[in-house]
Amino acid sequence: MPSHFLTHLSLQEQVDYVESCQQRVAADTVVREAKTTLALTAGDFTYDLPADLIELEGIYNDTVALDDLTISELMAVLSGTGASNYLGPQGYAVVGRTLYVLPTPAAADTLTLVYVQRPPAFDSQAELELDGAEREILEALLDGNVVFDRGETEVGSAALARYMVEAQRRRAHNRGPVGPHLPVIGNDVFL
Repeated sequence: MPSHFLTHLSLQEQVDYVESCQQRVAADTVVREAKTTLALTAGDFTYDLPADLIELEGIYNDTVALDDLTISELMAVLSGTGASNYLGPQGYAVVGRTLYVLPTPAAADTLTLVYVQRPPAFDSQAELELDGAEREILEALLDGNVVFDRGETEVGSAALARYMVEAQRRRAHNRGPVGPHLPVIGNDVFL
């Protein structure tokens, strides 16, 4: 267990703390990027996103990026002429955990999804999925949360503020220059 502040907790409480902090660090720092192929079916324009997806980085048809449609554009298509009559360039929108691909594919095809991946669940026998600088800020977040939960709000708040500064620095390092707004999935990973 990474933190000396956790020793007063039961093993399950320690595992729960580490799990929630590991998920938050992964989301805050974009440390785990994944790529998967999505098989499109002729006539279908809705697809489930991967269960381990936190944030969608982009969708590609071969090497061409699909346009990121706004929810307003999607709703206009769905409430107007329907997805099969969409005439714009190939694009996508995300609502909840559902991916909408427009225009509706006329034939089977594949897309490549690039996304920030949620780490697998942590258990007391497992090694942390995060390492290096991300493991250090995981431990800082853990310590800050435990101290905060013990009622030491000033100390805990200061530790969490230091974590946020470092997480933003790591996110910028992992992602590179800030790009366009990207849809964030699964706010439940945040504490």
